[in-house]
Amino acid sequence: MVAIIDSREPDKIFEPPQNSTAVRATCQFFLRRHSLSLCGRADAHAPRTQAFFVNELHRMKSNYVRNSTLLILAGIVVAGCAEQLAVVKQKPARYEPSASAAGDVRAAQEHIVVAEKLGPGDSLRAIGENLSAADCALKQLRRQPSDAAALHDYNFALSRVFSTIRSRQIDVWSKPLSVPGYIVTQRKDTRAMWNPADYEFIPCDELTLSGTAFGQRAQRTGLGATLIAVRRTPVEDFRKLFLNSEYFFYGVTAVATFEGNRCEISFEDPLAKETVTIAGRSYSLAGDFSSAIAIMIVREKPQKLGFSRLVYPEKYANTRLLFRLQPYDPSKIPVIFVHGLQDSPATWVQMFNNLLSDPKIRNAYRFWFFSYPTGDPFPYSATFLRKDLDRFNKAFPGHKPIVMVGHSMGGLITRLMVTDSGDGIWRSIFNKSPAETPLPAPEKQLLESAIIFKHRPEIARAIFLSTPHRGAAMASNWIGAIGTRLVHLPQKLVGAGNNILSGEALKGSNFRLKRMPTSIDTLSARAPFIVGLNSHPVSSSIPFHQIMGDRGKGDTPNSSDGVVAYWSSHLDGAKSTLIVPSGHGSHHNPEGIAEVHRILLVHLKTVSR
Repeated sequence: MVAIIDSREPDKIFEPPQNSTAVRATCQFFLRRHSLSLCGRADAHAPRTQAFFVNELHRMKSNYVRNSTLLILAGIVVAGCAEQLAVVKQKPARYEPSASAAGDVRAAQEHIVVAEKLGPGDSLRAIGENLSAADCALKQLRRQPSDAAALHDYNFALSRVFSTIRSRQIDVWSKPLSVPGYIVTQRKDTRAMWNPADYEFIPCDELTLSGTAFGQRAQRTGLGATLIAVRRTPVEDFRKLFLNSEYFFYGVTAVATFEGNRCEISFEDPLAKETVTIAGRSYSLAGDFSSAIAIMIVREKPQKLGFSRLVYPEKYANTRLLFRLQPYDPSKIPVIFVHGLQDSPATWVQMFNNLLSDPKIRNAYRFWFFSYPTGDPFPYSATFLRKDLDRFNKAFPGHKPIVMVGHSMGGLITRLMVTDSGDGIWRSIFNKSPAETPLPAPEKQLLESAIIFKHRPEIARAIFLSTPHRGAAMASNWIGAIGTRLVHLPQKLVGAGNNILSGEALKGSNFRLKRMPTSIDTLSARAPFIVGLNSHPVSSSIPFHQIMGDRGKGDTPNSSDGVVAYWSSHLDGAKSTLIVPSGHGSHHNPEGIAEVHRILLVHLKTVSR
């Protein structure tokens, strides 16, 4: 959800802009004049959205509403003022030899220097020289495992082998490769989807990361060439495997061992193991846990779908799924992140990257994401998460109990996973039991799946961030009215709404509905579902925590994050409550991230008893 701040001078007349240049000028005018902070998102539907708002502005007679709406328009359509989540730059890695090196380390350095001087026509020889360097460095490490220069040279040389393979498109994996001095083979691997021929490998030491989500790089120092494995052969039925795409990105570590002139390369998962054993000696396994995520964000740009999925939920129904970015491990605790309105799983990248920096978290948890089009009513979206959890339980029987983390509307979806409604919400809406409610079978089944639910026994803990448990004022005022007009609900829901309204179901009810509600409608404090939900507490068997922002004002309990007020985001009975000096993005705030980190460590202690 996006915080909207009204113009403070409603008496001023300002004509609506007619083009993007005028919109930007308007944005800048208001930002300077009123000292407001407003940032929008780049989106493919921005021109269409802009046209809609311009038309709405012409229809509005209130100058106050018109001026305020300009700020909403600027917040949605102005691209370029939003900070980038990830920036990845690639440049050749350069080697700096040490003047004090001796023995095998000196020999390794000489081989690396020779390899750097070779041109594209000497690719095989360059691979051979770098393998010789890695071989020499490994001999030194066997004698002195703490030799930092030898470790650096081994990793650098092996990374350059993969640089050459990638740049020259050399086939190494379908058959043994002969290079000067060595025959290169791969260690047989029985793990699913681990055939190296299916991947492009990018050395991580050639990449620099920046952006709002990558202030730090999650990595582990050790032996091996850290690589990004980019899937180039499509994965069939990727949804059944809980993947978000037929192509994916993952961080692996390559290790080369030598026996005479034979070099065997293996690919290790740095999340699955912390050490590697070579010739009976154990070494810390190098790992880069950030670069693959950053490359995925840069190439796939999932964050750009946020607004489109709000406006056209039916068009993007195929993006609704529970997925993972890491291999499943039965010994690890699943954490499921659920994003909010007009957002995507990319919103969690900053927190995700931060959590991966802690080896305790890496070794104990695996992270999952529930993605969904946010224009649909959130109780409807929750039905799909339940179905995905059923699939999860079937695919991974005996998995560890789950921790749920939800932001904003995603917190409400999380709330529905940890609450027992019985038929209470149904009765509060229809003023009668489901059996007594005259509805066609399809509509009744649809509504029952959305508003009659039990807490999920596989969930062990929940974390709510900036969650409008009692609704958000913006959803029921003129801002919400305009937002609702943008949303095109799926025909299934529109048809169901028409059938419900044209029948006898709502006779005797205290609520009056004009149409099937959108997600924005269901966030109103007056929404029937919200009113009914708040008579049902979180299950006493599931501990929960809450984090909310006060914009640094320190005025709790009268505080607000700019979108959700404290009176709405606060629930009694929480194991912990933290107010952070943020706006609605408490999941981006350093203190908010640190609190989720702390809660996960607390949870780890409770399950380890």
